[in-house]
Amino acid sequence: METTQEQMNREKYLNLLAVELNNRLFKQAGFELNLAKVKISCGFPSRGATATKNKTIGQCWDSSLNGFNEIFIHPELEEITKMGGVLVHELIHAKLDGQNAGHKKPFRDIAVKVGLTGKMTATNPNEELKKLLLEIEKDLGKYPHKELIYINQKKQGTRMLKLICPELHPDLKKGQYILRGSLTTIQDLGLPSCACGQKMEVEQLT
Repeated sequence: METTQEQMNREKYLNLLAVELNNRLFKQAGFELNLAKVKISCGFPSRGATATKNKTIGQCWDSSLNGFNEIFIHPELEEITKMGGVLVHELIHAKLDGQNAGHKKPFRDIAVKVGLTGKMTATNPNEELKKLLLEIEKDLGKYPHKELIYINQKKQGTRMLKLICPELHPDLKKGQYILRGSLTTIQDLGLPSCACGQKMEVEQLT
C-alpha cells in the first residue's frame, strides 16, 4: 500500500529517506547499508543539542546497546538539504558500527564518496548530494516537520531576542551580522535569513 503524505509522520519519513539514500547513493558508491538494524527518529541528541557553538545536530548510537543503530536528527532541522545531509553523516556511522572509526579515515573515505564535504565532524552536502536530496523530496514529499526553535526563555530578560548569523562577516563590527526579533514572531514565522543566505540563530543565554 502506497504511503500518502497524510499518513506520513516524521519517523516514517526519515526511515523512508534512509531507504532512498541507500538505494540511490550508498549502494551506487559501493557502501550498501543494513537498514534492518537501523532506527531513525527526530529528537534531541544526548549532549550539545542546545549549545550556542558546535551544536550537535545528529547522533548515531552503537548497536551494542540494544542491537540497533539508533539515529536521532535534531528537531531544529527542517529543510531536506540540511536534514538529509545530517542523516547521510549518521548513516555512515551506522555503516561503520563497532569499528570505533569516529571521523577518521574509514569515515572520511565513505563521506567523500557519498558527497559530504568540509570538516568531518561537521560535514555539509555538496551540490550533487543536495540535488539528489531534492529529487528524493519530489518523490516522498516535504518532511512533515516544522523547525523547533529552542530558546532558553527562563533567562531571557527581554521580549526581543538577539539573532546572529553563524557565518563570520569580517566587514562588520565584531564580525557578526545581528538582528533582533520577538519570540512570538519567530515562533510564528520561523528564523529569518542573513543577507549572506545563512539562517539566523538565536543567541543562547548562559
